[in-house]
Amino acid sequence: MSGRALRIPPAAASVADQMVSSGSNVLVSVAIGRFAGATELGSYALALLVWLAIIGVQRAVLSEPLIILEADPANPVVIRRALGSAFALALLLAVPVGVVGVVLLAASADALGGPLAAFACVVPVLLGQDLWRAIAFGVHRPERALANDVVFAAVQVTLMVVLLVNDWTSAPWFVLAWGAGAAAGWAYGFVQFRVLPVAGPNLDVLRRLWPTSRWLLWDFLTLFGAGEAYLAVVATIVTAAEFGGLRAAESLLGPSAVILLSGGNVGLPGSARAVRHGGHAALARYSRSLTLAVGAAQWTFCAVMAAIGPWLLGEIYGPEFERFGYLVPILALRHAISVTAFGPSIGIKVAGIVRETFRARLALTAVALPATAVATARFGLAGAAWASVVSALVLAFVLYLVFVPGVARAAAATAAT
Repeated sequence: MSGRALRIPPAAASVADQMVSSGSNVLVSVAIGRFAGATELGSYALALLVWLAIIGVQRAVLSEPLIILEADPANPVVIRRALGSAFALALLLAVPVGVVGVVLLAASADALGGPLAAFACVVPVLLGQDLWRAIAFGVHRPERALANDVVFAAVQVTLMVVLLVNDWTSAPWFVLAWGAGAAAGWAYGFVQFRVLPVAGPNLDVLRRLWPTSRWLLWDFLTLFGAGEAYLAVVATIVTAAEFGGLRAAESLLGPSAVILLSGGNVGLPGSARAVRHGGHAALARYSRSLTLAVGAAQWTFCAVMAAIGPWLLGEIYGPEFERFGYLVPILALRHAISVTAFGPSIGIKVAGIVRETFRARLALTAVALPATAVATARFGLAGAAWASVVSALVLAFVLYLVFVPGVARAAAATAAT
């Protein structure tokens, strides 16, 4: 049988990869919640929020523009330069996080400082491994991303077992095990793509991509503010244990990320191909098909979680978390609403109309964060969860307001020329 016949279908490989990748992330949360308790999970969740911001910045300023603009992202020269830029970016982002972690540790705030300090140590390999995944998807080889994440997860799980056997169950240990898995995947990437390691950090690729990536960065920051920053607001109002319960409920919806990221891994290069081969009208059609395909999977999952999520939360995380089960159906509704604008969220990047989006998101964030604070102070975690539902509804509406007329204008401009 030929090597070509043995290749995994791209869609299957993409879904399998996201299951492994997201599963390894959720595993850390479950282990901390199950063996260290809700309070420590809440402290870890704040560090995780910092990590989500860091990985989002890299994808906006490096991974996504590289895939959109680079004709051959698997070229060894391109890879080495991109890895050098990822290294430089990791240092720029990790150092302030590490400083904050050390300061908190020195102030005896071990629960907060420990996870942050551990994250700062592993950020370079986490970003490097994520870049390998982006390159694999960019050249339509998701089976390589899957193989890399399997190595990542195997090392991580092995080390987590060692930690549990020795009763080392504090959050920083689990973060370091996560980072060790990323280091293994990062090293394996050089073997997969037959590229020698980079000599050191550089900013060359970041500078070259900046005219495009700056808009993607603004897009991410405003999306993060509209969709995730509410968690930071909530964390300042509720107790650490309550925040841990909210994060546990959020993580139970983790498979939703598998669906969305799998769709994005296929949808971003697919949208780029649609524009190149059929113009902006083809992009609009592809966007609708992408939304329906990803949405069907997401809506099915959300319906199941709304039904069994409250029971499942206590079964997975333990009896301490049963009182937070009511949050799961509310959060499932938010995820179901968000996916209704999935195709436009991808198409906006490819169509080059990002700047219109981030202005609207800035306005939304300016209203949503204070509203979340008021709702949380008045109604507790339920108020925070329902505020996130309203924000998701408004954000989906905004994306359509930008995408539909923006693509129509781009198509008319192309036809005129």
